[in-house]
Amino acid sequence: MGDSPAATPPVTVDRDLCIGSGLCLVYAPDFFTHDDDAKAVLVAEPTAADLASVRTAVEACPTSALVLHTGSRSGA
Repeated sequence: MGDSPAATPPVTVDRDLCIGSGLCLVYAPDFFTHDDDAKAVLVAEPTAADLASVRTAVEACPTSALVLHTGSRSGA
């Protein structure tokens, strides 16, 4: 049971909740795009330096379809 950074993406998109509002594209255009169904897709994994814009995009999502996973296990 080791840590596997690729096991859980830093941000997940609930495609059932996503309505394609595009706010994630406004706040974090380097990390999100829309697919052919107009649903949000994560296109790049954010680094710690990028988390502010990604967090803003997650918080701005009107349906809470975006979830930011933080790996704070040992207290940060």
